Amino acid sequence: MSNGQGFGTIAVPTGSSRAITVRAFDRAGIETHRGTQTMDVVEGTNPTVSIVLIPLVGELPISVTVGSIIVTVEPVSVTLSLQEKLQLTATIRDSEGNVIPEQPIWGSVDPDVAVVNDDGLVLAVANGTAQIVAVYGNVVGVSTIEVASGVVGDIVLIGPPNFTEGVAMDLNNQGQVAGWTSIFGRRAAFVWSEEAGITSLGSLGGGRSEAYAINESGHVVGHSTNDSNQRRAFLWTPDSGMVELGTLGGYDSAAYGINDAGVVVGESWTVDDGWHAFMWTAGGGMVDLGSMSNSLDQASSINESAAIVGMLDGVAFFRTPLGAIIDIGTLGGESSAAWAINELGQVAGDAPLASGVGRGFVWTQSSGSPVILDHPGGVESSVRDINDLGQVAGWITTENEQNRAIVWLADGTPVDIGLALDNTTAFAINNHGWVVGQGDIAGATNKAVLWKLNLQ
Repeated sequence: MSNGQGFGTIAVPTGSSRAITVRAFDRAGIETHRGTQTMDVVEGTNPTVSIVLIPLVGELPISVTVGSIIVTVEPVSVTLSLQEKLQLTATIRDSEGNVIPEQPIWGSVDPDVAVVNDDGLVLAVANGTAQIVAVYGNVVGVSTIEVASGVVGDIVLIGPPNFTEGVAMDLNNQGQVAGWTSIFGRRAAFVWSEEAGITSLGSLGGGRSEAYAINESGHVVGHSTNDSNQRRAFLWTPDSGMVELGTLGGYDSAAYGINDAGVVVGESWTVDDGWHAFMWTAGGGMVDLGSMSNSLDQASSINESAAIVGMLDGVAFFRTPLGAIIDIGTLGGESSAAWAINELGQVAGDAPLASGVGRGFVWTQSSGSPVILDHPGGVESSVRDINDLGQVAGWITTENEQNRAIVWLADGTPVDIGLALDNTTAFAINNHGWVVGQGDIAGATNKAVLWKLNLQ
């Protein structure tokens, strides 16, 4: 015995369909496990065979490897936290138990959960179970890695059961959440808190509304259809209810951001038949922020200094409090999007690479160009918000076209927060590390979700 591993030699005559039976006994000589495997035995080297010994008492099986070469990986099983690293070791022995001083080839059967480098160093990247293998010739040793997030506290599903679908789009530091839900196919804007529950915001007369942002006063902005079925930006307050903000001369408008001073930003169709980014104040109404063309232009977010981000001519922009517009640039593709700005002036967005694959990024004036965020186990990544601690909320899309909600910490470390849910997306994060978005659970799809995280 060595480190909990037993080694020995058996002699099997050559021939076809040889039955190899292995039994295990306890210290009292009582048989506890038994397993049988049939194989063809030839002279010289034979393929390795694994035999699972079924427990005669208890529930824990024993795995036995029979062959000329044995590869063992230590530890055999272990639980890791997200982003935790672990060095595995592999020992290769011949049939006499002698160590063969060579290195195996390492690999992960489940790279979406844990990855391993050429030296056996494992990195946990998502919740779940992964098999890490060490391969020598045709012989395989296995270590089982369980990955469990230590950051997720409570998960709250928002809304009553008759909501067929919904999404939580934003939240403030008081824990108030804004979004929209659907009852019988009609979207309805809401504000929610644990104390007050859910409050429907109504509409501008057309029966349809969606909420996208909420400030610290609980004031909500979004868009709603009016009685002419035109989409119009709105501001909702507990005192005044839903108020239309108008347009820049066209038919439609939508509001996507609001700061604590009540300044609203969004997009509006103009008399020139183009989308323009706007800023709205109670005293000045809706003001055109200007456009490089009549392309799809939008203001997405505004901070307390009145710095604004969004898209102009399909490219992310940063507008300083004095009105200067800075082109954020792209990641090699033809477009980019800026979705959020925090009080430090950090901007979160996403853009396609030259290959067309999407990546999330963070931009600052000092960096001068977007910094791409890591995307563990995903084909693409998207981001939607950044809090004042520099923590970013978004998601990755896996090869099987499933989304997984991710929070990138201030140092860029990605944390998978989609625990107990499927197909999750994260749209906003507050300064407490609470996140809102959408996910599937227990067969119910597209549910509005609040994650109470422990990121500090």
